Amino acid sequence: MPEFVKGFTKVGQYLYMKGDWSDSVKDTLFRVEFTQMIPYLYPVEINKGAYVDIDFSSIGLYPKSYETVYEIGIYVKGDALIYPMIPANQYYNKLEASGFVPSDDLSVNKYIGGFDEDILKSGELKEYTVRDYQSIVYRVFGDSYRNTKAVLKFMVNRMHVVRVSTEETEEILSNVSKYVANGMLRVACSYELARW
Repeated sequence: MPEFVKGFTKVGQYLYMKGDWSDSVKDTLFRVEFTQMIPYLYPVEINKGAYVDIDFSSIGLYPKSYETVYEIGIYVKGDALIYPMIPANQYYNKLEASGFVPSDDLSVNKYIGGFDEDILKSGELKEYTVRDYQSIVYRVFGDSYRNTKAVLKFMVNRMHVVRVSTEETEEILSNVSKYVANGMLRVACSYELARW
């Protein structure tokens, strides 16, 4: 589920993968043992009135190891709107009223649920990826009546994680609010938990 937060998970913090992630990490608590920040700039050319779909799996944004979690901060530079899509063919952000979902043309509905450079100046979108999880796609619309260029800026926090013992998990999860308030726990919810 894309979060809109500042800051990245650090060594020594706990990461709870809540919900229907892939079987290897589903409802599992990890301790972060090592992190590496990796900037990744991905240029996009968008034709007038069109969009480009960026599949995270096709640009290397899924780890290969079961002991690795990617925490990805996402920014955009240029005349573009970005839309999370998960499953890969459905807009994640939409209103409840019928017909109020982003549209693939230049109508007003194009502006429902999109993130642009101005919105992302105050924070970043945050995605978590793990091995064998469903594909995340970001649809990138050119916010112009001419051909345009944009750069997706990914800040990848590559985290080596270790599974926490059952006893420690029970202790931490029974005091979630305390651990979150102290900055020791980050909860990464799966998309299924956010779909209601």
